[in-house]
Amino acid sequence: MFDFGNIMKQVKGFKDSIDTMKKSMEDKTVEGSSGGGMVKAVITGAQKVKKIILSDEILAENDKEMLEAMITAAVNDGLSRADEMVKTEMGSLASSMGLPLNGLL
Repeated sequence: MFDFGNIMKQVKGFKDSIDTMKKSMEDKTVEGSSGGGMVKAVITGAQKVKKIILSDEILAENDKEMLEAMITAAVNDGLSRADEMVKTEMGSLASSMGLPLNGLL
């Protein structure tokens, strides 16, 4: 027999778990870098740039175009790492709920 009430309860539980995970991603961070770590970008799991860290060495170069390129690369690296973190968290959440999301994330 099809139990619509039970399905709705499961859907609500899944939505609540996703909302909780999304909220936790605002506090978790990853670090992207470029130039051998001379430029670092701290990115949240919500894909917000939290901080840019520049080494003294890169500032001494006094090369605006290079610095812009390195910041861009560090941010892109951080965003990629944040995306992987979210996929891992979603996979764990789906697995804990018995949902087969393999290959969908």
